[in-house]
Amino acid sequence: MTKIKKGKGAASKRQNEQIQLTEEQCREVVKNLSVAKMISHKFANISKLKRIDEEDLMQEACLGLCTAVQNYDSSKGAQFKTFAYNYCLRMVLAAIDSAPDIAEDDVETLQDEPICDEDEADYEEIRSRKVKSMMAVLNASERKVVEHVFGFCGPEKSIKEVAVIMHVQVARIREIYNKALNKMEMVQF
Repeated sequence: MTKIKKGKGAASKRQNEQIQLTEEQCREVVKNLSVAKMISHKFANISKLKRIDEEDLMQEACLGLCTAVQNYDSSKGAQFKTFAYNYCLRMVLAAIDSAPDIAEDDVETLQDEPICDEDEADYEEIRSRKVKSMMAVLNASERKVVEHVFGFCGPEKSIKEVAVIMHVQVARIREIYNKALNKMEMVQF
């Protein structure tokens, strides 16, 4: 049994929590590190606008990979790489979202005020507006696929489960999903 301690990563809210993996799960993580590397590299340019570097994004993607390997259920029909991609993507996006902008960081050093519940409410409001603006660029079918995969309308579902719900082939749902992610990445805030 291998224990991985969540560190001081940008998106790790539960910093002292440990992820416990079996040897088989560890081998699966190592085997699929290319998924984490691809996602962290994909968002490297965006991270340059924030106080976070590509190595931090890689760490967050690896945490997503470890979580994915713990939660993966092959009986649901999804390929592990597809399943892991979603976990890694969520962790990287959360890290980018929670990292301060370069300008914001400079302002914070001048003000040096403690964070309170009011700031947290503002953060949630801003995050909610970002999600809405990202979803606004999607057409109806893309929106529906994203809502199902990310669990906005109930529990998270695999691409295969969404295909069954929408009565469309898995390959077409994957195509719609990837197109939606690309559109969402282009949204400027």
